[in-house]
Amino acid sequence: MHGTLRIFPALLLLLLGGCTLFGGFEAGEVDLGMARQLWARQGSERYLYTVSRDCFCPYPGRFTVLVDRGSVTSAVSVDMGEAVPEEELRVFSTIEELFDLIAQAIREADFWEASYNPDLGYPTLIVVDYDEKAVDDEFRYTITELRRFLNER
Repeated sequence: MHGTLRIFPALLLLLLGGCTLFGGFEAGEVDLGMARQLWARQGSERYLYTVSRDCFCPYPGRFTVLVDRGSVTSAVSVDMGEAVPEEELRVFSTIEELFDLIAQAIREADFWEASYNPDLGYPTLIVVDYDEKAVDDEFRYTITELRRFLNER
């Protein structure tokens, strides 16, 4: 009987480990939702940030990304000082699009990790591996140096 009592908490943790929280939401979805709300309260239509893109993708490396009214308007390589051509800006994301990327990873990826700025809510780290058995599909984005501008034009 005493052995059964010691095993029960471990078995319970094992069984609950894969469960969802808060009425069907994964814990990551709750964090994502809270971060989105915090970012939305900032009301930032114009901002820039630096992203380090560690991936097998177009434009790996560090870039300063400028966003204006919901669109990426420029991206410049921090190391080379060269601007990304306008037709290639689609590979860079607004903060809202980064939130969408995290939501997709929560639903579809074998492994994902995300961290958020505690004051503004924007993602500071996104790590995704859609298929742990595949090579070169994973990526890591580190977002730093976000600067908001007054929404005046």
